[in-house]
Amino acid sequence: MAIILIIVSLLADVMVLRDFKQQLVGLRSYSFTAKVFLHVRDIEGNYVDTKLVVDAAVNDMTDYRLYFHAPPILEGIEYIYFSKLDRIIIGYGDRREIYPSAHEYMLGMPDIVGMFTALTDENAFDMEARELGNDEYLFIFYPKTRRVMRIIGMDYSIINLYIKREGHEYKIEEIVVENSLKNEYARIQIENLVTDPVLINAYFQGLNQ
Repeated sequence: MAIILIIVSLLADVMVLRDFKQQLVGLRSYSFTAKVFLHVRDIEGNYVDTKLVVDAAVNDMTDYRLYFHAPPILEGIEYIYFSKLDRIIIGYGDRREIYPSAHEYMLGMPDIVGMFTALTDENAFDMEARELGNDEYLFIFYPKTRRVMRIIGMDYSIINLYIKREGHEYKIEEIVVENSLKNEYARIQIENLVTDPVLINAYFQGLNQ
């Protein structure tokens, strides 16, 4: 009986991840605030803690906006890209500068949703699922090549994905990317997520006025 319960639990967790990924498929317009907490070594081997806070918005995978709140060196800097107008707007405070013919600089603009689904590709990662209670789940992704990397002394990254079910939808609570020694990490918290394409499009129309 215990084995059956374990199998049922694992299958349920896998279905949660499947439903969450299906929720992201086709998502082309979204906005959120990302808080990134970094604990890494500098070039001298000392541990440094850094906090990055940025508002990000994507409209139909063609228009993009980033606005930085932290660290202080980036605070107040804004980047807006309108692909159909082929221009970048860079702002700081009340100042804005417009740069035309910007498409060459934006060819590498990442598809954030696509990057996430690639990171959870079952062909590249082994996955461990844990149910935390209160409709919260933890999915841990290990590279399939980790055993070989461990033998030859190479470090590798482990991805911890925390998601919470709210009704029929799931939301990301936190993503923690850490090295195999667990002494360096990046903690990413996603807040204020909006996925309504009508609202996002109206928001970018306002930016373009």
